[in-house]
Amino acid sequence: MTTNDATDTPEEATESSLPGYHTTIILTPRLLLRPLSYKYMPGIFAYRANGAILHWKEPDKSMAQSRQWVTDRLRSPKCWNFVVHHRPSSLSLSTADTSDLLNPSEEDRNAIIGLAGVLTAPEIGYSLHPSVWGQGFASEAVAALVDKYWEVFPEGHPSLEGEERRWLEAHTD
Repeated sequence: MTTNDATDTPEEATESSLPGYHTTIILTPRLLLRPLSYKYMPGIFAYRANGAILHWKEPDKSMAQSRQWVTDRLRSPKCWNFVVHHRPSSLSLSTADTSDLLNPSEEDRNAIIGLAGVLTAPEIGYSLHPSVWGQGFASEAVAALVDKYWEVFPEGHPSLEGEERRWLEAHTD
């Protein structure tokens, strides 16, 4: 593996091939969810190294561990994951063009308050920084994620087949 610094993408790593993975932005009244990417490595490492967040497992002790976690999610055909940020007050919910949100500033790359997504379709998971616990952000993120999931994958996740696909029903009201 060859990298220049913490934000470089390892040469052998590939981004997800799921439809809409790299362009899906989720906006809620208080949150902005962006596709998981190597762009956020410093923020992801700081987040995953926090023992209060990953209290059920050993926190990451190196950037390499966090990078491997991201690589595993991007390579899995059953994952669809996002980094969670506070939505800037200047960003309207009716913003038609979200393409500029796919290129975060250096500050945004480190301002991660959580991670959320489809871990192994159809299982959804999330974790949030302790500073935002108890404020309803998890419910807001998961509700928006479920709505967007069914918008992007109306027939169910593309990695599901046969019996797995028949188990799914969309209940987003």
